[in-house]
This record gives sequence, C-alpha cells and structure tokens, in this order.
Amino acid sequence: MRKEYGEYEVKITYPKLIFLLILVLGLEVLIFIMGVSVGKKYSSAQEKKLAKEKIEEITKPPVIIKPEPQKEQAKPEEKKPEVKKALPQEKLKPELLYFIQIGAFSTKASADKLASEYSKKGFKVAILDPLKEEKNPVFRVRIGSYQSKEEAEKVKNELEKQNKAKYILLWEKVKE
Repeated sequence: MRKEYGEYEVKITYPKLIFLLILVLGLEVLIFIMGVSVGKKYSSAQEKKLAKEKIEEITKPPVIIKPEPQKEQAKPEEKKPEVKKALPQEKLKPELLYFIQIGAFSTKASADKLASEYSKKGFKVAILDPLKEEKNPVFRVRIGSYQSKEEAEKVKNELEKQNKAKYILLWEKVKE
C-alpha cells in the first residue's frame, strides 16, 4: 500500500484575505497593548521602589563609618560653653586633635542637612569630601577640634545621651 501525495490548491478570495490581514493586525495591536501594560506596571514598581529608597535615605539615621585618620585637617572649631574646659599650660600645643564624627552620607545634600542642624546648635561643623580611592563616595560630617581626648569624649557622651545615637571619636596629628 503506497500513499500518494498530491498537490492541493487553496483559493483565497479577496474578502478572506482582508479578513486574515485584519485578524493579524488585531493580534499585533493586542500584543502591543499587553506589552505597554506590563511596561507601565514595571515602570510604576521601579518608581515606587526609588521613592521608597529616597524616603528611607532621608529618614534613616546616618551611617557611621570609622575612617582612618585623615591627612587633611578640618578647621578649628568653637566648643559649646557648657562643655568647654580650660587647658593646662603644658597642653597648649597638643600632638593630636580630636573630632567627633556624627554622620557619613552618600550624598552631599544629606551631609549638608545634618551639618546645618549641628551648626545651628552652636557647633563648628566640617564636611570632608570623599577619598579618591573610595568606590562608593562618602561625605563625612565632623564636629570639633578638641585638644584633649577627655574633652572630646565628654562632648561625645553628652551628644549620645541627647540624641540617643552613637558617634565616633577620631583624631589627627597636628601639622606643624
């Protein structure tokens, strides 16, 4: 038993051809609309995620990172009158200056915001630019320039009690 294959002729009339073209065009429009819908949902989810991250960045407490002592010296700063100590004569030229790091931020705007808050409280504030070798730039916010470790610790402890936060005590060698 052998099967024979033959040729078939399909006749498509003009109205059937138009119907098929309209059907294909309709399917393409449907696929396009579904793609746009999915894209909008994805875009909306991304926007919500970015907005949430911005809100978290603004509202979260500063990330505190303990850097190595810097070569760059911050400006000498005023101290609050209630924590200022009179220095003995032998400590007029200290070997180290002490600072309190109150925050570290990935954006300059966040660092400026914290700096202005502490400046209004009477502290001299310095914002250190990110180090060149850092992969993720960090703007460090410091207060102080205290000549003794005890004085700096006293201010640090007072701030920690007031703000219920932890701060880092740093030091730098005095440039002669």
